[in-house]
Amino acid sequence: MKRTVFVWLLAFALLTPYSVAQSTASAPAPQTPFEKIVSEYYRIHDALARDTTEGVNEAAQKIVKLASDASNKKPVNSPDFIAIKRAASALQGKSLAEARQQFFELSKPIIAELKRNPSSRTSAFTYKCSMANKSWVQNKKDIRNPYYGKSMLKCGEPL
Repeated sequence: MKRTVFVWLLAFALLTPYSVAQSTASAPAPQTPFEKIVSEYYRIHDALARDTTEGVNEAAQKIVKLASDASNKKPVNSPDFIAIKRAASALQGKSLAEARQQFFELSKPIIAELKRNPSSRTSAFTYKCSMANKSWVQNKKDIRNPYYGKSMLKCGEPL
């Protein structure tokens, strides 16, 4: 009996520092409104690169809400939330071809903010497709062209 209690106490003592270390690890910093917008932008990019509009409306709606909320707060040196909101609103309910055209309008203020504020560049890679003469941002280095999708997925050069 004493041996069993000792084994349990020893096991508890060995596991406790791990548990405490796990619980005291710092939580990830909360995302800014712009970072949340960029996360939804990446969802749109990924869908268009896969030749689909699945999830585009939902992501665009989230961007509209985030940009609307952020523009009401008007922080100093903030991104152009009005342009982001307008472009995301126009993305909703579009065909694949129309969504690709409108995606460039959404890309413009996103790219402008990433250039203006490089500290917000969390996994942001900017590319330009010379065939479409349009730019975009994605979160992976491997080129995935949202304007031509599977037909020219690797078309693009880094900006």
